[in-house]
Amino acid sequence: MRIIDLNVNGAECFDNIDRVLHREAFKQLDLTCSPLITRETDILDLEVLEALQSATLGLLQERRVAIETLPSSNVRISIHQSYNEHHAVGWLGYGRSFGLTSVAIGSDDPGIFATSLRGEYAHLLRALDANGAGHDTIEILESINKTSKRFRF
Repeated sequence: MRIIDLNVNGAECFDNIDRVLHREAFKQLDLTCSPLITRETDILDLEVLEALQSATLGLLQERRVAIETLPSSNVRISIHQSYNEHHAVGWLGYGRSFGLTSVAIGSDDPGIFATSLRGEYAHLLRALDANGAGHDTIEILESINKTSKRFRF
């Protein structure tokens, strides 16, 4: 996959995709061109971003909103390099934490991600243990289970 710099040839890439998508023959799409855009810096520096994350988690907790997370999906699509780095660990007060909030675990698409709800709990159990939860791990997972039942739809 090629990374496209919008300032150089990104517009050209989008034009090519647009031109081909308006044809009936999708097989002519030039897949060497990707509309992925990167930049070296972001609008927000890390300190500001972490403060916003912390404030958002506090607001979610205050309003009694749970966050559903899909560990295998997040790891497999490369948001995290491993389960031990998964953001749910921080939401539960371990690892790199920006604040506590209610967490519910989901399994996304078991057919694509080869997982189950039981497997997702097992991944989180190991991640919590690796991040220092120790004897609290089972209690945390029981709490997540109760949260999931409370927020199910």
